[in-house]
Amino acid sequence: MYETCYFNQIQKFLGQKNDKKAKMVMKQLANCLRKMSANNKQSREFLTPQQIEALGPVMKTCLDFVTEMKAATTLALGKSKKAF
Repeated sequence: MYETCYFNQIQKFLGQKNDKKAKMVMKQLANCLRKMSANNKQSREFLTPQQIEALGPVMKTCLDFVTEMKAATTLALGKSKKAF
């Protein structure tokens, strides 16, 4: 289904350390889920338990990547402050 495409793209871009494209796909996924929620007032369960479970590792990978990027940015800022 559509979510598999999103998950595969996110993991691909995170594996390539391409934060801009991963962020773009994550935003598209969030918008898609938001629209599904808004248009589905009768049944709030628009993701199956398997789809929700598949989302977990993707989110974990994203959070690990954000942590890694934050550490790299902090290190770079620390080095630039020492140069002054």
